[in-house]
Amino acid sequence: MEQGVLCLKPLYEFVDKYREERENVNGVLVPSAYRSRKYGKQCNFIVSPKEKEFARVPNEQGFYLWGFYNPQKFWINVYLGKAGKGKTANLNARLLEELKDERAFVWRNFMASKDEVVGFDPKYPAEVKRALHKAGSTHIFWVSAPEADLKPENVEPVENDLIEAMNPTANRRRITPSANLQQQAGKFLNAFREMIHSERNRNTMFHVTYHDQFWRWVGEGEPPTP
Repeated sequence: MEQGVLCLKPLYEFVDKYREERENVNGVLVPSAYRSRKYGKQCNFIVSPKEKEFARVPNEQGFYLWGFYNPQKFWINVYLGKAGKGKTANLNARLLEELKDERAFVWRNFMASKDEVVGFDPKYPAEVKRALHKAGSTHIFWVSAPEADLKPENVEPVENDLIEAMNPTANRRRITPSANLQQQAGKFLNAFREMIHSERNRNTMFHVTYHDQFWRWVGEGEPPTP
């Protein structure tokens, strides 16, 4: 079992630097950096860093937790997800895909309203709104779960247990966890807690403007139908 943290500060800095540059897309002025390949490269550097002191997210199944530290350095759980073992479903691929495809979470920090961000992708308003539930996140903690530690069929049940225990604000769908897997879920919960309480990770915290609005939007909208 491996674990690590992704600090998303470079993504906020990239958007802040290029957000004023616009291009005409089907009659709509959209920030040119919104679909920029440079943004994608920033995501690649975060998920698969070249510096040896930073852990590369492995191509394993596992779990990941989006969130941020508040001014008192208390951690806020925003979203918990799982990754499978397939080529495009493992931790590395899944996190890279989310950072790229759900970039609206970063842009929300610099926009006056969520509707402005939704306007960047008029063909996919539902997907953008879902991504906006992760707005305010500054870090992603991840924990790998090789088959030797967790059978593939138990990944989703353990995820249900972790969601119930950690109560992330963006996880709207809740399923009663299996009592038989609580001990296994506890291993991953402890791994997340260890990273959350690490002074090194706390010292990488940074404030984003959207944090001042975050609590107004928690619980907005209806949970998806199972």
